[in-house]
Amino acid sequence: MAREFPARFSGWWLAVAGGLILMLMGDSSGLQEVGRPLMAAVVTSEGRVFEIPGAVNIAVLVVGLACVPLTGAAADRWGPRRLLIASFTGMGVAFLLALGAQYLAVHGVAYSMFAFSGLLGSPVVVATLVNRWFRRRRAMAVGLALAPLWFGNLAFEVVDALGGLSFGETARPVMIGLAVLMFALIWPVWRLVGNSPQERGQRPDGTGPVEDAASTGGGQGIKAALGSIRLWQIVVGMVCAAVLAEQVEVVGFGFLESPEISPTLLGGIGPLRRLVAIPSLVLIGMVGDRLPIRWVMAACFALELLAVAALPALSVTSAVLVTGVLMGMGSGGLAGLFLAALGHYFGQRHYGVLLGLATIVTWTVDITAVTVGGAFVVAWFSWTVAVGVLGVIGGVGLVAVALLGEADEDRGSSPEALNAKDGR
Repeated sequence: MAREFPARFSGWWLAVAGGLILMLMGDSSGLQEVGRPLMAAVVTSEGRVFEIPGAVNIAVLVVGLACVPLTGAAADRWGPRRLLIASFTGMGVAFLLALGAQYLAVHGVAYSMFAFSGLLGSPVVVATLVNRWFRRRRAMAVGLALAPLWFGNLAFEVVDALGGLSFGETARPVMIGLAVLMFALIWPVWRLVGNSPQERGQRPDGTGPVEDAASTGGGQGIKAALGSIRLWQIVVGMVCAAVLAEQVEVVGFGFLESPEISPTLLGGIGPLRRLVAIPSLVLIGMVGDRLPIRWVMAACFALELLAVAALPALSVTSAVLVTGVLMGMGSGGLAGLFLAALGHYFGQRHYGVLLGLATIVTWTVDITAVTVGGAFVVAWFSWTVAVGVLGVIGGVGLVAVALLGEADEDRGSSPEALNAKDGR
């Protein structure tokens, strides 16, 4: 029989706190975005030219991608709290090192610490934390944690459009202040962030069977999970969703652009999509907690396919509005639902490493697609072919998630029962 502890449950506060951490540490929404112009201001104030060699950028990107599964594995083994503490500590040290960025070696170390400290406070770590605190309300909680990150991304996109950030003589005081802020946040995070509800004497979701209090969560072993077709269906869905959301903007420019059409209007697809995605993360997450998650994900793909179909079917202004709204609902919903689905089907035990592996595949394909995919299709084929390609990508993602089947959680089985399922 379930016992409720509504007054003590702190999972929702942790989801919000995780979202604020993501917004603070995000590569395109927080301190790393601020850190680069700060470093530039410090270096140029010493009479040097701020320039990070392309090889260094590529090396940081490649090593960062390779470390994502390791970060997830560390979160599984030692708990997300320690990684978040290391993230704040590393970022604070990086700001202090950046004060001496006139020296080339220190410059490189500071830049690398910016990147890898952000990795320790990444969505993989925060999602692992949320997955430990929620089961029946997992999708909504993940959406709540991701929403501030998306808001930060949109805010910095607006800042960049207005001319970007620039620092002059204030760069050094600002970096010292940010370093102090990072170190000041270490103690509150250590005290307030619990690796699991059981650690704080609580139940997942705030309610649950008595036996849950004695368990830190089950799930499939890593070998069984990697051998499960369901994992790769989720990965295929994540890849299709990421590529579709990015490429619809490229393809839109490719066949809608003309001398009579304002580039500003066409550029509205991306910001509108991201704006609509912010509430969609939470609202569609609520639906995903109440209906079979695979069908909600399939519905989100259907919204994205409608968004693609709107490009050639409507006038330019209508196409931008309809595509932006529908793609925002679909991509925002899928962003949270995929992270929730991993926990839904595979439990807690190796959630971080599985999400890390899924993320590295998704990022690799998405970066490749953004670099050559849409541009190649638009340059060498017609817009009808480009729309057809997007339709195929969306269709593959829809089929992949729709065929996931019923998880043990849907039947009320314990997490440990997952070991008897796929990948035996």
